[in-house]
Amino acid sequence: LRGATSLEFALVLPIIVALFSGTIDGAMFLCQRAAVIDAANAGARAGAVSGDVDAVIDDATAAVIAKLAASGFAGEGATVTATQVEGSAPLVRVEVSVPFEGFVGLLPMPATLSAVVTVRYENTSAT
Repeated sequence: LRGATSLEFALVLPIIVALFSGTIDGAMFLCQRAAVIDAANAGARAGAVSGDVDAVIDDATAAVIAKLAASGFAGEGATVTATQVEGSAPLVRVEVSVPFEGFVGLLPMPATLSAVVTVRYENTSAT
């Protein structure tokens, strides 16, 4: 029975490591997902309050890229699509997609994080 403790440790250690790694992957996923959603919100807001109708898409895209950079994303593989949706109320739609790579990869996670935000355009030049 001298080696019972060592044997138990050897049996339990892989389970503990797997749980710890899965927790880190899950936390990284949630943190990066929140950053992508926040970047999409910032881009949509920047486009919505843009005073120049022609610069809405450029303003929205620049805001998304700046927010992603501030959140620690280097920008490789990030896809940003900003569009103006015409209709009874003009809208600004921002779609952001960023590849996700987990820490260990034990949990099944999506390969990309994406967010879509649509807001109503606010013409601030009229006020």
